[in-house]
Amino acid sequence: MNRKLSCLMLVWLVVLIRPVYAQAEFDLPDWLSVSVKLPDSYDKTERAYPAVYVLSAAPFYLGDYHKEATDLISGLHRYGYFPEVLVVNVQVKSLYDYVANQPEVLRDTLVNQLVPKVHEQYRTGISSTLVGFSYSAAFTSIYAPSLASQFEQIISISPVFSTAKYSAAINQQTTATLPELYLAYGNESLREFQTIKSRFNPDHLQQVVFAQENHQSVLLPALRGGLLWHFRDYRKPGFNQTESEQWNSDKVRAFLTRRNAKYQLQQDDTEFSQLCTGLAQDYMAQHKLDAAFELWKHSQSRFRSYFLHQYALGQSQAGELQRASKIYVQMAMLSPKYPLPDYQKLKLTDGMRHVSVNDLKAISDKVRMMTTDVSEQEINDFAYVLLEDKHNKLAIQTLDKGISLYPSSLNLLDSLADAYVAVDDKTSAKVTISKALAQAGNDRQKAHFNARLIALSE
Repeated sequence: MNRKLSCLMLVWLVVLIRPVYAQAEFDLPDWLSVSVKLPDSYDKTERAYPAVYVLSAAPFYLGDYHKEATDLISGLHRYGYFPEVLVVNVQVKSLYDYVANQPEVLRDTLVNQLVPKVHEQYRTGISSTLVGFSYSAAFTSIYAPSLASQFEQIISISPVFSTAKYSAAINQQTTATLPELYLAYGNESLREFQTIKSRFNPDHLQQVVFAQENHQSVLLPALRGGLLWHFRDYRKPGFNQTESEQWNSDKVRAFLTRRNAKYQLQQDDTEFSQLCTGLAQDYMAQHKLDAAFELWKHSQSRFRSYFLHQYALGQSQAGELQRASKIYVQMAMLSPKYPLPDYQKLKLTDGMRHVSVNDLKAISDKVRMMTTDVSEQEINDFAYVLLEDKHNKLAIQTLDKGISLYPSSLNLLDSLADAYVAVDDKTSAKVTISKALAQAGNDRQKAHFNARLIALSE
């Protein structure tokens, strides 16, 4: 490759590749520097994003503070707990001086300069969260009321030191317009920050102690807890919610509609299906079968039958045959192809004996709607499950439907003759075998059906 071409490719790479961290030009005081991490989808959409401002920590933090915080935020989104956000890393030179001696200067710079400039340059209209740790946590928690004009949420992690200025500021706090404040500590003294609790509306304040963490190690678990609390309207419901409240498909869709409207997300049928699947599994574990089945109807998971099979197997082995049979019936209703997929392979036929008359009618209705999407072998297998469990009329109906779909199937005709024998209708059985004999294509098949006719005539 010639040198000119190599240089040209390098230029294109520089143009096309956006750095993960971009040094932002905001015309700010020289003691404040800012870098911005854009969401991965930023250039692919026109929507706005929440912004999370990560304010400097004490200089003696042993790790890479801003990188660790940013990586955690990205991970929360990757695993579906958290929206995509724009991360603004704010570095304050001589941090101790500004938070201890000039907090008003720091506050005014954040509120009147930095945030408006970020809003102007980037699409960040949804919400703004300010994170403080150690030195900066004291500042963010105590000055929360005067930060509320630009920050809806504040996360203060392990705030340290007290000065006369801070003590005076605490005493001046009121419950007037306040952001949400998440105040977290490790295994350390809470100092006078305990008094903050009396200044906040309980709905706006969450105080958490991580007793197993020290002043430094508390950063990541506390940051994670604070972000999940502040963005709880984004998080999908989990097991705890299914224990305390009733979820159904309408409620799931309403939740996604509300969340997507706020965070400017597109409606996604796959996400709706996944959420219904997860909640249905939770309800199965709690034996709340009616709630689970309503959600299973809206699940498109290819593992749906597997989940139901495993649960039915466990219930049957535990002797809960009535519960197992209810699951079998629902499997028949849910399967787009096969009334009871792989049911025979599970060898759980005892469960079918507990199926109610109404449930049998529902299965019968499903059989009538079968199409060639259901294979000849699947129909035959299901019919034999019904015969084994003495549901002979339903087996005959199933085989009749199968023959209407596969009129040349000798296997289905042979099985239908077995079903007639089961109800002691040898006349119909002989008529069926005669039809099969007329269609037999080789000597082996003809010998089989001739032998059957002789046996039926005895």
